[in-house]
Amino acid sequence: MPDYNKPITFGKHGSVRECNPSGLSLEDDDFCWTIEPMVQLDIQLPPARADIRFQITATPFLYGMQIRCQHLHIYCNGLFQGFFQFSEGRAAECQLPRSVFSLRANRVTLVIPTAMSPVSLGINADVRCLGLAVSDMQFAAS
Repeated sequence: MPDYNKPITFGKHGSVRECNPSGLSLEDDDFCWTIEPMVQLDIQLPPARADIRFQITATPFLYGMQIRCQHLHIYCNGLFQGFFQFSEGRAAECQLPRSVFSLRANRVTLVIPTAMSPVSLGINADVRCLGLAVSDMQFAAS
């Protein structure tokens, strides 16, 4: 189960499997491709005493001049929390108010409106809507 200051790992053997993921490919060893424009994870964390630092490490799906970056919108329990732009692999972070978390499982939604399928770009026959290759994510308590 996820906990503060403990990375949620991605990939076929990653701890993300405990988060009831949707919109992710769980086939690669060390990362997961987002394969839909919306990814959802159920995260249950202990009550926080202060705001929480959220961090995600990802590499974007890029293709020449047609896809030069990927946009990522972060929602927690339906409330918008942050926006990132990925033009290269990197870690991105933002503060999440503790008030958006409940004592039950929390729905973390990653929205990647710029995701596209390789088949729509004429690259190959892959119909998955690729956006980001996510390697880890973490919720850090202050």
